[in-house]
Amino acid sequence: MRPSRRSKKLRLTLLRSTKRSRRFRRSLDAVTEPFQNQRGKLTIINYNAEIASPGKAKDGYRAEAKEWRAKVVDVDLPAADGSGKTATQKLNYDQPRKAVQ
Repeated sequence: MRPSRRSKKLRLTLLRSTKRSRRFRRSLDAVTEPFQNQRGKLTIINYNAEIASPGKAKDGYRAEAKEWRAKVVDVDLPAADGSGKTATQKLNYDQPRKAVQ
């Protein structure tokens, strides 16, 4: 029995969706590790800023957090063409969301 046009179309749609999912997962994996250390450090700095009394200490922690967010990290992102190659990009703490999409 021959598959219908509709089932072929559905299989193609699922295949494309699976490829996009894999590409997204590879990009997410590439970004996660380099930023784990930064995320941990920022958590500590933000906690210290929350519990610090108002004034210089609190402002100092906020400035330190801003510096950590601005630090640039090299990330080897997979090529968009699915070739398995990687391209190194320099990203700060706020940029990975844009790079992974």
